[in-house]
Amino acid sequence: MAKSRISEKISETNKKRILHYLFKNFNTYTTRTNISKDLNISFPAVSNNVAQLIEEGFILEELDTSSSLGRRSKKIYLNPDSKTIIVVHIEYQNANIFFLDNHQHTLKSKKIIFERNIKFSDLWNQVEKEIKQILDEILSEKQSEVLGICVALPTPIDKRNKKIIKSRFYGWKDEPIFEYIKMKDEKIPVFWENDANLLAKGFYESNSRNENVLAIYFSMGIGMGIIINGELYTGKEGNAGEIGQLKVEYKGEYEELEKIISERSLIEFAKNKLNLSYEDSEQILVELERNNQLTIVNREFEYISKKIAEVFAPVIMVLDPEMVIFNGTVTRNCPSLTENIVSKLEKLIEKKDIFLINKDENLLIIKGSFWEVLDNVLGFNEIKTLNIL
Repeated sequence: MAKSRISEKISETNKKRILHYLFKNFNTYTTRTNISKDLNISFPAVSNNVAQLIEEGFILEELDTSSSLGRRSKKIYLNPDSKTIIVVHIEYQNANIFFLDNHQHTLKSKKIIFERNIKFSDLWNQVEKEIKQILDEILSEKQSEVLGICVALPTPIDKRNKKIIKSRFYGWKDEPIFEYIKMKDEKIPVFWENDANLLAKGFYESNSRNENVLAIYFSMGIGMGIIINGELYTGKEGNAGEIGQLKVEYKGEYEELEKIISERSLIEFAKNKLNLSYEDSEQILVELERNNQLTIVNREFEYISKKIAEVFAPVIMVLDPEMVIFNGTVTRNCPSLTENIVSKLEKLIEKKDIFLINKDENLLIIKGSFWEVLDNVLGFNEIKTLNIL
């Protein structure tokens, strides 16, 4: 009986490894032989698990017609249409919802605009309503199982007690987070994570050769996502990387970093000092960048870059990452500011080859959110912990 349970556990682990392998190589064909060699799993075990995954809809299999010599092998690949993953990214008074297939292609998307003083429960009701409406459309067009939802938030998450710790901008504090939404008779699991953490995770999953990554998300606030030895580090209470809460000296007083350096503070600066009246926050940031040679803007950018570099340099020195990646609405729309920050960091830590400015809008956070669902629903966390990928 004990041997039977051990055999079942090995088979289950191998199945997860094969599925993980296919998700990592979703855009290429492979064969059972290749999987057996690459994962060091016996060919009969691979065939057995592949058969199960075909039955579950994860895999498609077809004859390889590229060769006319000898017996044609069968090539297998990850079925893009059998599963759907939903990503919700909450930012500066807007939330973007993405519906992804197994190949991380966006099936549909929706943007929600909301007021700053919105209650968290009211916002989630809006998001849930949009998700259900669009899912009805998607599921009426194709047969697909919804694996889960990941919500990227500009706040730290207390996963143990299932609540948002605190959002200074929106005023949310100790808000309970929802574990699922109900769609007809199905419960769709919901996973919550800080946006900077998901940025780090998205970059790591795209560049697994970098086992130690520091991701700086410069947007509504400023925060860090930390990957150490291939694992996301969130700290004892989920507050690791919340550098925006650090108090720094400002005009003779001590203020939280993200209160004086953030998308919000830059927009207020632009409205007050440049009299910009645009409603769209990204358009305001673009105008700031366009006017970066004005003395008043140049001075503000210089102050911000100096303050951020002084705060982040010691952290980078201590963590010693292989790569430091920048992303976020400020990073994308104010490139001269970000470049100035990086230039100062390079001088302070005397390294020039570890910084990367990523300007892809939402791409890495979406990827990180996608893998957050896979890790939790398909059990990839287990095989990553066992280090047997």
